[in-house]
Amino acid sequence: MVLCKNYFRFGGEYYWQRQGTSMGAPVAPSFANLFVRRLEEKFFLRHRLSEHIILYLRYVDDILILWNGTMDALNEMVNEANGSHETIQFTVEMSDKELHFLDVQLTIRNGAISTNLYRKGTDRNNLLHAQSFHNPSTVKAIPKGQFLRAKRIASTDDDYRRAGQSLSERFVQRGYESKHVKKVMEEVKSIPRKQMFLGIQKKGTFPCLNCVCCASIIKGSSINHPTKGNKLNLNDYATCESKGVIYMLKCPCGLVYVGQTIRNVKTRIKEHKGDIRNYKPGSQTDTTVARHFNEAKHRHGQLKWVVLEVVQPLSRGGNFKQKMLQREAKWISKLNSLAPVGLNDAWSLKCFL
Repeated sequence: MVLCKNYFRFGGEYYWQRQGTSMGAPVAPSFANLFVRRLEEKFFLRHRLSEHIILYLRYVDDILILWNGTMDALNEMVNEANGSHETIQFTVEMSDKELHFLDVQLTIRNGAISTNLYRKGTDRNNLLHAQSFHNPSTVKAIPKGQFLRAKRIASTDDDYRRAGQSLSERFVQRGYESKHVKKVMEEVKSIPRKQMFLGIQKKGTFPCLNCVCCASIIKGSSINHPTKGNKLNLNDYATCESKGVIYMLKCPCGLVYVGQTIRNVKTRIKEHKGDIRNYKPGSQTDTTVARHFNEAKHRHGQLKWVVLEVVQPLSRGGNFKQKMLQREAKWISKLNSLAPVGLNDAWSLKCFL
């Protein structure tokens, strides 16, 4: 319907739009993306000259290409794409010094590409006015959001300073207090640019979304001490795929077991569950955890687990396995997980000697 039954009224007359999606249709952006994707696959990504494409980026219908071939070869590729459809035409801007892509200015400096905030000279100052009847917290947060955006895009501190100065002037024009704008600009300036891309590191254990162990993770950035009840914060980010970790198992009745593994933690968790499921006294499956689960009539599906610590490799070499045993011993002591109040049946200080 949205591709061939599009009627609209203008100036008292009804018109039939014979090509394309109806204007304003929710499906229009998605359809346009799919359409351009089909074109780019044929005429750019799989073209016989695509070997000259170093980088290909697209946002809807804006495309950025880093090209190491001749200009004649690039024009040939574009001309073939333009001849493929009667209503689709690609316009090209080429340069070996500077280009604009969306809101980013790309410049080649000393053989490397630097980026800075770009704004068309014809753009109006459409920043939300400080006197707008939006929620005050929304109005207050806008300057920081814009300065963070400028900081992420600007390659150098000088580029950020210039972009920030332009932003500051625009905010003042829209009724924001100059003192507040300057304070926010300086606050953002002090944030390392790398941190803005990495974001705040989450803490706790998170599912890899690709294994049976995901559903049994104890979620959150902290755990409660099994006997004292006080909160213990977790300082590392881990998933089912993490290696070199100290982990904790927890049964339905609240007893815990502390273990360590240099393999993917999910591999070790699967082994624990397998021991519980296939438990046989006197065999290799006769572990303290499996024995307790069977004696207490717990099911293997009731086993919960969490990574307590991701042990960092030794920077100068050394015995990493010994370090793992040391960290395991410290967590056993910290959580008081030795039997009978826990499920660990042994604890040794030999690893510290």
